[in-house]
Amino acid sequence: MGRTIKLILYYFAYQFAVAIPGMFGYTIWKCFETQSFDLHNAPTSLAIILSLLGTLLMAWHLIHYKYVKLDKQTLASLPLKPTCLYILMGAAAIIWMNWLSEMVHLPNIAENVFAQMKNNVFGILSVCIIAPIFEEIFFRGAIEGYLLRKWENPRWAILVSALIFGLIHMNPAQILFAFLFGIILGELYYRTGSLLPSIILHFINNTLSLILMNVFEEKDTLTDILGNTTAVHVWGMTGIAIFCLTFLLFKKEVKPVQWVVEATEPVPAEETNPQN
Repeated sequence: MGRTIKLILYYFAYQFAVAIPGMFGYTIWKCFETQSFDLHNAPTSLAIILSLLGTLLMAWHLIHYKYVKLDKQTLASLPLKPTCLYILMGAAAIIWMNWLSEMVHLPNIAENVFAQMKNNVFGILSVCIIAPIFEEIFFRGAIEGYLLRKWENPRWAILVSALIFGLIHMNPAQILFAFLFGIILGELYYRTGSLLPSIILHFINNTLSLILMNVFEEKDTLTDILGNTTAVHVWGMTGIAIFCLTFLLFKKEVKPVQWVVEATEPVPAEETNPQN
């Protein structure tokens, strides 16, 4: 777990390393322009751009120091049948996970942030493109991939990476959904050894969420959209049934790849303790 904790610390360090001087520079510039000191009116685009820069730096770190190999295996596509199965499985999972999240009534402390991002070009880029690619490289490739090679039981690797994926969102309304979604994405990576299926599924989830937020701007829940709780429960149960069926078919169709530590597996150049 030492390397996993180190990577999480690196992630936050890159975010702060970009955000602090960026916001400080903007504040100083506004002080000279307006003759006033105000930390509360920074434009949304600036905050998103700084976050994107921190994310891209972390992605560079992961690739440069070979925490993730972007080779043919890591970016391999699947045949048509398993591809259709995991997309249908993921769509069904999105339905029942949203239903479950609504049933437990977790507070959404980032609602205003999402409202600002959904109509912002940098917000859309961040949510729909950068997040699916980076988060799969980070949580599945760098964290889960390492744990799959380190631990004998792959289920622990999937669960731990999914738990970290959920907790790092730091928004109660997202934590449960992200944890469950992380398990599904982790299972995909465990079975295929490729990041491409999980990136595609992550892209579908985030893009669909953004579209629904814009189409149903005044409706916050599935109950608001569907009109009554009975329809929501039917929708959720149907999602569970389709998910279970497609998941079983996918497991039958795609056997797990061999996650074995190779004797020549490279250790990241900046690793100081290879036993972590």
